[in-house]
Amino acid sequence: MADMDLGKDIVLKTSVEDIAKTFAKYKYMMLDIEEANRFMGINPNEQFKLRETYPKFMNSMVSQSVNKYIEVNGFKVIMEKNYRYGEREEPVEYTDMTVGRNENKNLIAMGYLYLMNDEGMKAIMMIDFIHASCCGFLEIICNKKDSNFFQDSIKEINRYVDEFDYFRGEKISMSGSLLNVNDYDWCNIVLEAGIRESIEGNVIDFFNKRDIYQKNGVPFKRGVILEGPPGTGKTLISKILANKIENTTFILATAADIEEAEDVTNLFKMARRYSPTIVFMEDIDFFAQNRSESSFARITGELLTQLDGIEDNNGIVVVATTNHQEMLDEAIVHRPGRFDVMIHVGTLGIENRQRLLNRFLAGRQKTEYVDFYRIAEKCEGFTGSHMKELANSVCILAINSNSLDDNGYIILLNEHFDEAIERIRKHCNICSKDNNIIKENELISIVEESKPTYYSGFNGYLFKKEENNK
Repeated sequence: MADMDLGKDIVLKTSVEDIAKTFAKYKYMMLDIEEANRFMGINPNEQFKLRETYPKFMNSMVSQSVNKYIEVNGFKVIMEKNYRYGEREEPVEYTDMTVGRNENKNLIAMGYLYLMNDEGMKAIMMIDFIHASCCGFLEIICNKKDSNFFQDSIKEINRYVDEFDYFRGEKISMSGSLLNVNDYDWCNIVLEAGIRESIEGNVIDFFNKRDIYQKNGVPFKRGVILEGPPGTGKTLISKILANKIENTTFILATAADIEEAEDVTNLFKMARRYSPTIVFMEDIDFFAQNRSESSFARITGELLTQLDGIEDNNGIVVVATTNHQEMLDEAIVHRPGRFDVMIHVGTLGIENRQRLLNRFLAGRQKTEYVDFYRIAEKCEGFTGSHMKELANSVCILAINSNSLDDNGYIILLNEHFDEAIERIRKHCNICSKDNNIIKENELISIVEESKPTYYSGFNGYLFKKEENNK
């Protein structure tokens, strides 16, 4: 009862007027109707409104296209306006936007342009790429008798959008920024045997053979999941793929880019527009979880639809990474036609751990008693990121212990490695291989002790006998 009374108090203290003001402040940008009517010189009943929506990444293209349309068709901007309902007038919002690699322009992101040409034709054009969560729009208010003219104007602006489209064949984020990933190659990563070959065969070679697929009527689309613990190089693989495939658009989508189902829709619209395309979905487990257990059911459902729905994904390869395969929806992992290939990117073997130590500590002095192979043996269960942390840690320990030569350069000792390995194991909760397996003599002992209730099965597994089994 006390809680109910408290709720009533809260409602009484919040007036309808306060709610309306807050709603208006954060949700709506509205035109000054009286001023607009005076400018148009006609009644609202004689006015006509046209609207075209665009994904947010097309902001700069639309803004440039509007500028070109105004210039080509002899319109002049009589005034610029930007209103919020119930508040004072605010300035039109302009933003520095990318219009090409290493090229920016200051373009309108939100506001009204009052237009008139030499013949006296008037229109109010609105651009808003700020308020809507996943899209922007262009809106034109005109005289009804001029509606056909401005319908053609929308088509003309869209032709200019295609002209100013600088994303095709580029490396881009889903939000519409250009990525700088031009310096990555396979030499930048250490992988266990077979992983590189599997990725090349299912992604890079797949694109190289797209003409053969198309010639023979075989669907040119694929889904690949890179699965494994954190720090094994899955994100670095994305940078390598972006650099290795030519004449193909690379789109990076992270969990921060996908907050609602509409974001998934726009991602695949983007991919289809710029195909052939690699869509790299980092940490897909953040937005493709089991629908029966997740609050992201709508996002997962939309992803399933876009991967294998009505619209054609020909020319699109989706590569996704996950640290938690068990969290993914069953229809993502096991339904044919969505993700056809699962590649495990796991921890490193001893030879590759030693290779990374040599790479990360190249040029560092060490005592003749430090054996990198022995050090690598002690790093069972370490990923590439753990080995990089180890290299950094031993250098810091050497500096802190004043293990330096006469010129101030680091000298590495066995004790630095032992201490750093122990710290990393404790911090990252990494168990050595010896702690995770049952030794052969222990297994024999278990079998002997359990004969009355267990029997040996396939590959040495033990199965418990039921009481009614003979």
